Amino acid sequence: MVAQAIDYASWVKKLDAAAIADIYKKFNADYLPSPKTLDQAFFDKFGNKLDEDDLNNSHQIVVVSAELDSSTERIIRYLSDSNVPVNAVFFHVFRDSEARYLSRVWFIEPAETQEHATAPKSTEPWNGEYYVSFGHDMGRSWDDARKEVYFQCWLMKA
Repeated sequence: MVAQAIDYASWVKKLDAAAIADIYKKFNADYLPSPKTLDQAFFDKFGNKLDEDDLNNSHQIVVVSAELDSSTERIIRYLSDSNVPVNAVFFHVFRDSEARYLSRVWFIEPAETQEHATAPKSTEPWNGEYYVSFGHDMGRSWDDARKEVYFQCWLMKA
């Protein structure tokens, strides 16, 4: 189940803006009563313009199930702890006489998964500069700091 969800996520990640707009166009034609572009539908729903630069730049994998076995729970927990934005949600239907109620329970707190989805995935390459905190008002002089930094750089090159 989790492998299938990861497979879907890897496919979605490679979609560009035009492919996503085409998928929406087909969905709109098949299931919605009035034709709208993705841009129009996005604006109607969220009240602001769709920015193609932000489109498809973060994902969350959600497994929907009535229950999970212990192996799947371990896999989801492991991936989440490794900063993969994966979660599971459980739905249950309850009856009270003629009324039916739907409850939802998340396996992992959704805010945690959201944090993994939006956290930066890479860092900038090192620019070759060193920064040193030498302390403030500790009786150290600028000349001492320059000597210490020079010595540390010499050690790194040695």
